[in-house]
Amino acid sequence: ARSGFEYRAFFEVGMDQKKTFGAARFSDSARADADGFDDYIHGGAIQTLLDEATAECAMVKACVLPTTAEASFKIMKKVVPNKTYLFECEIAEEVVKGVKYKVVGKLINPDDNTTNAQCTAMIANIGAIPQARKDRYGE
Repeated sequence: ARSGFEYRAFFEVGMDQKKTFGAARFSDSARADADGFDDYIHGGAIQTLLDEATAECAMVKACVLPTTAEASFKIMKKVVPNKTYLFECEIAEEVVKGVKYKVVGKLINPDDNTTNAQCTAMIANIGAIPQARKDRYGE
């Protein structure tokens, strides 16, 4: 976490449950003002965490080669450094069978179970797109 944030993701084996969950912690390096005048985390660090967590959820629960095609973020409450938060991500919808998934991720304050930030991501399975496989693997 010294460089900004650290997170640990967990999941249940199998495809029945479409969720992943875990813990995240931001360091002082992720503050909006790195000199320490502000006691809140920069929005870009929060967005990076949620982007990574939603893509990992898609990779574990739906497809091998996920890429974020589109994402929207909402920060509802201040996120502070040196505090452990929880996150949950869930595949909310399979938009195009085997190719495109809507994944929702939430950053949660464990003290009161409120959502501090949320991401809705459209994740594409580039492994299901022949041209993407050709470009990446030469198939």
